[in-house]
Amino acid sequence: MNFWDSRFSSQEYIYGIEPNEFFRDELLKLRPGSILLAGEGEGRNAKFAIENKWKVLAVDASIEGKKKAIKLIGEESENFKYEISNLLDFDFGTEKFDAVGMSFLHLPSSIRKEIHQKLVKSLKTGGHIIMEAFDISQLEMQSGGPKSPDMLYTKEMLENDFEDCKHIILENTKTILSEGNHHKGEANVVRYLGQKL
Repeated sequence: MNFWDSRFSSQEYIYGIEPNEFFRDELLKLRPGSILLAGEGEGRNAKFAIENKWKVLAVDASIEGKKKAIKLIGEESENFKYEISNLLDFDFGTEKFDAVGMSFLHLPSSIRKEIHQKLVKSLKTGGHIIMEAFDISQLEMQSGGPKSPDMLYTKEMLENDFEDCKHIILENTKTILSEGNHHKGEANVVRYLGQKL
């Protein structure tokens, strides 16, 4: 059993059932269309997107995450698909989505830029990326996130990874997380909203 299947195998929704706040706030500003949710886990952001008239494709490597997403949202339908795949291997397509969402999707530096650029490629021109992740300075905090610096992000990394986008929001900030027991308390995050040029 991989790390995420093990983590998601409990009855508890590890990061809660409410959407990530930054994702929620920015998604509500966009006209509904098709959205790709990468590393979607247990489905909290997918549920919110579907409730707000988005057509969702969720992609994650965890079978247990998919099971819990279906329990939360309901069976797959025309407006909700959940694919089990390694993000590096998955074909996201070209110019398919109106938006891409990622909440605390932490990738090692060896594949991070490649995956981020595949996600940009999947966006239609004018489409948006919404992303929140832990900043490198989160290492000092106890509120969640990877303990390896290689898995944490900086503004400069995202500026470089998303070079084909207009950077609408690109900031480091402190926030108070209340996303289940694994994301709880004051945290240092990097937030990104970009639009594909």
